[in-house]
Amino acid sequence: MPLSALLRRAGAVALASGLVFVGAGTALSCGYHSPVAVQRGMLNWIYPNALHVRTAVWQGEQAGILPARPPVADLFGYHKAVANLQHLRAALQDGAAENPPPAFSIVFIDTMLWSRFAPGEGFMEVQIHRDGPEPDDLVVVSEETVIAAVVAGKMQVKDAVEWGLLRLYGDPDTSARWLRTMRVSGRH
Repeated sequence: MPLSALLRRAGAVALASGLVFVGAGTALSCGYHSPVAVQRGMLNWIYPNALHVRTAVWQGEQAGILPARPPVADLFGYHKAVANLQHLRAALQDGAAENPPPAFSIVFIDTMLWSRFAPGEGFMEVQIHRDGPEPDDLVVVSEETVIAAVVAGKMQVKDAVEWGLLRLYGDPDTSARWLRTMRVSGRH
């Protein structure tokens, strides 16, 4: 399905969801109506099978490919995620002058944190904590722990895609170009 059709579908779903939640009042504050859970459901509708990333990450943790999640929420999790996104930007910066990746938005499905990477004149720009992707962006669905493994040099992007730890949504040619440019070699 073309990205424009997906965005129209997303708008219709968002409108319908808004109408359903009007008048729900305090019911939205309970754990069964978590805004992040609702966003994940919407993400899976707009980007089919996006939630499969969560299962692949769990399987990667069980197999020892990824570190196990801590039993409680990390108080510094956001700061670690931002640091990993900045490390990814720095790694992409190295090749941006001669072989820049196409613009892409990445969402961490565990927290629903959206960020956007765009090449400039010899540099990579990153915008963290966005509302979502730009209309023509390649969309990358993953989790922070996967990007942490990539920027630490413990995993290649192509392997993350092959293992289902990272899913791409967009034009197939753009996805192929993105994969060719995503050679990240450890922390910067």
